[in-house]
Amino acid sequence: MPKKEGKEKHGNTKGVIAVATLLVAVVGATFAYFTATNTPDGSAAKEATVDTAKVANISFTKEAIEGTKFTVYPGTMNAVGAGFKSNISGGSEGEKYKVSYDVKATVSLLDGETGLTGTEFDFPVKWRLYRLDEKLDNSTDGQKFVTCENVKALTSGDQNNEVHYTQKCTENTKFVDSGDLGTKTLVASGKIEKATGDSCTAQSSPAEGQIACGNKADITFEDNVTIDTNGANKYYYLVVEYPTVAEDDGSDKNQNADMGKKIKLEINDISVTNTEKADA
Repeated sequence: MPKKEGKEKHGNTKGVIAVATLLVAVVGATFAYFTATNTPDGSAAKEATVDTAKVANISFTKEAIEGTKFTVYPGTMNAVGAGFKSNISGGSEGEKYKVSYDVKATVSLLDGETGLTGTEFDFPVKWRLYRLDEKLDNSTDGQKFVTCENVKALTSGDQNNEVHYTQKCTENTKFVDSGDLGTKTLVASGKIEKATGDSCTAQSSPAEGQIACGNKADITFEDNVTIDTNGANKYYYLVVEYPTVAEDDGSDKNQNADMGKKIKLEINDISVTNTEKADA
């Protein structure tokens, strides 16, 4: 049978996913000792001996976790991770400390030629930030942040015999976007839309479903952890998705205008904002 000729339509976006590098830093939080003497009212002076406070030294370590670098088609997801580790040395048995910190991340839409100049996409780019107590190894089956099937080429069947390219990806099953606080691991989400009309508004603090205008989403998620002598670890995973149009409006519009552009996802920093003694 002779091969059917037709105009090819690449419904895809080709992008290079850049993974951020976090500098590893250790920060110490040390408190001074003190003494006190008590002289109560009365005819005789009495002395009270009190213990000096023994306050722990708390160290924090940040860790970058290598993510995925799939070329982007409609339906493709990519992800990157970062860890926050806290440990205690010294201190009294049973003491706990509350550490507050900011997780800062960025999703940028870039020009395909230079990779620097910000550019708008015709179709929304979605992002989701997850928090887990464990570190995932993206090179190990069952722990991969996202898993993508082979790219599919579907013939439209119309008179132009166009070929549409799509890809199906799924997130790790530990990335849970619904349920109660005990099972849900999604902490913030949103999308970047083209800045047209009133539907795209200025970005506010991270929340589920927020919209950023234009070509960039700056994400600052405020979090805290209560640690004891065992320390505590938290890990954050930023998933970015270029969805198929059909998922959003049920249509089969072409996405050719977004071909050859780039999507850059970064977890830029995790910075401590406050440390205080917590109830034992």
